[in-house]
Amino acid sequence: MRVVGYDSFIKLLKAVYGLRLAGVPSAHILVVSPPGTAKTTMAKLFAKSVGATFVRTTGRYDMLPEDFIAEKEIVYSNGAPTVIWRLRAVEKLLKDRNGKPGIWFFDEFDKMNRKSMTALLELMEEQQVTLPTGETYPLNFMLIATGNSRKYDKDANPIPRSVRDRFAVYWELGYLPVEKEYEILEHGVSYLLGRDTEPSEQFRFEFSVPRFEKYAEEVKKKYGRCIVEAVASLRGRKEVEEPPGPRAYIHATLLAAALAEVEGGLSPATVLLAFQAAVAGKITTAGDATPFELCQEEFERYCMESRREPRREEFFREHRRPRSYG
Repeated sequence: MRVVGYDSFIKLLKAVYGLRLAGVPSAHILVVSPPGTAKTTMAKLFAKSVGATFVRTTGRYDMLPEDFIAEKEIVYSNGAPTVIWRLRAVEKLLKDRNGKPGIWFFDEFDKMNRKSMTALLELMEEQQVTLPTGETYPLNFMLIATGNSRKYDKDANPIPRSVRDRFAVYWELGYLPVEKEYEILEHGVSYLLGRDTEPSEQFRFEFSVPRFEKYAEEVKKKYGRCIVEAVASLRGRKEVEEPPGPRAYIHATLLAAALAEVEGGLSPATVLLAFQAAVAGKITTAGDATPFELCQEEFERYCMESRREPRREEFFREHRRPRSYG
């Protein structure tokens, strides 16, 4: 099946998975959109394309960490009770279980409560889970978390800043132009009828870790300082309510290198896409300007000098205009 209209997001899927192949622990994606914009379909097709284990978890308001990380069980031996912990969804994501990073698709992520969201911090940052007994289990996965936000669902919960900060990418998908709708209908009907369930060529890619590492050095040399300056400038803007921390420019640099490897070369447009995807989700804004627009302004100011490249129509077709992440 071919997915219509979300080429930038598919590039980011490839790049972030490449980061996991290169051993970057916090290579995860948070994507927000209205319902029915192919988030689940893209995650499934991508996992199938790369041959990764696909684990799906659906968030809900009463969910506790025990529901998806590990649950406590009491067993009896000779009449004496013993407490043991059994891994839940993460059991299928254990390191070396399948030889490559698994895909953990966490649907309705913003329907969970704060306790359950923050329980993922260790898993996302360190690729491991530590049980109350002190036992530690190494993991190997890329998290694709999806939500609707309060713009599309008034019951959605805010995602804590500490959690958003662990995502290498924040992306937003919106409804596509009418001329694309018929293509969506055609492909979507075939997919749901089970006639077109194989990933198209748009999901397939090769990723060379040595080439990625060379691109990372190139990005640091050409853009490293201006990326740091652009992030620092965002902290001083009055429209920014939550400023970006160091993870913003680290993720932007690594993501730019991964995108360069996926696309076969480094360019200002590639670095801009990486900067927006890595930084926008780590800030919240007040006023009319969106985080993506502010990121573009600061990137152009510090990294493009007097040049002003035209805004990418594909990017703005795919995005809404939020004022904050909630």
